[in-house]
Parts: sequence; C-alpha cells; structure tokens
Amino acid sequence: MSAPTELMKISPEEQINVIKKLIAPEGTTEAELQLFLLYCQRTGLDPLARQIWFSERRSKDARGNWTVKRVPETTIDGLRLAAERSGEYEGQAKPEWCGQDGQWVDVWLNDKPPAAARVGVYRKGFKDPVYGVALYREYVQRKRDNTPGPMWAKMPSGQLAKCAEALALRKGFPRDLSNLYSREEMEQAEEQLQIEPPADFIVAEAVVVEDNT
Repeated sequence: MSAPTELMKISPEEQINVIKKLIAPEGTTEAELQLFLLYCQRTGLDPLARQIWFSERRSKDARGNWTVKRVPETTIDGLRLAAERSGEYEGQAKPEWCGQDGQWVDVWLNDKPPAAARVGVYRKGFKDPVYGVALYREYVQRKRDNTPGPMWAKMPSGQLAKCAEALALRKGFPRDLSNLYSREEMEQAEEQLQIEPPADFIVAEAVVVEDNT
C-alpha cells in the first residue's frame, strides 16, 4: 500500500517523537510512553489516526490526595477495529434498552434515560453471541452539580449502548482488548483533564503499529 503522506517515510524514532510531542500529555514519563506504544502494537490501533490515545485524568488516592493518571483509551470504533483484525469477529446483535420495568426494546423513545442497555457480539466458533449489559447509574458521567454531562444529557441511549458494546467486545476478545477501555466507559470514573490530541491532527494510515515479524 502506498504511503499517502511524507510522515510515512520517517524513522520509527521520529514517529515516537511525533507521538510524544503531539499526543502524549505534558509530563508523560518514558515508562508511560512505552506502555502506550505496547498497547498500540498489541491492538494494531493507530494513535495518529486517533484510534487510540492518551487520556489524562485526575482522581483521589486512598489518602484523599489528588493524583494524575495517564492511560490509553480508545473509541468504540477502535475496539471494533481491533476485534475485526483478530479474524474472529462476525458482527453484532442489535442494541436493546430497558427502563425500570425491565422490558427490553430495540429503540429508546422515552424522554428519560434508559436504565440499562445490552449489545451482543458474535465470534467465530461461539454458539451464542457474547452480551455486555451496562447500567445507566453505573456509567453516566455527572458534573459537580450531579446533573449528567453534556453527551449523556443529549444522547443517553447512544452513550449507554457504546458502553454495553465495549463490555461485550472485551468479553468476546479478551486477548486483544483486555484492559483497554472506551472513552464512554471511563467518563464517570475520574475527572477528565485531557481526552484526545488536536482535532486537526489526523493521519489515515497506520504509522507505528506495523508488525514486520
């Protein structure tokens, strides 16, 4: 496949420097950067195409002190892509939602957020789809005034379905996706400081994730 940009011609060392400068948050250690690159290699996701990136979040430790954690995160599309590259992914069952009555429906029309969502994914050799079930109360991102965050207020059913699908993908493809979480899953966990690289920095081709073995 021909390289669409000059960036494809730079050395691996220069590629790492690009990632460190434009994607890694300020203060990222060499150990954190190497861990991030290992995630890229394992999943086959491209940080320069924004399929995976560093997330910098602030949380309280056991003593109540604020600490900063820098961890890899991906989009739901990135998780789908990693599952597809395994060669075992065979699509998914349609998402469903339910309210407090426990009745599952294939489209959410209520003005109130759903209580839960579920999505099933198919893997070659599995008899049944692997389902992930996400509860709204466990995943909704809340602001300091306890109201839902912007995306959860605007499209709660879609956000919750992404969480359920991410759960299902990890259950179905643990070797490829273990310990890799989507943005929607992590929004409720900690205070977000930085979630993605500059919006205008997008490269279509994989750069540092090629396996030449």
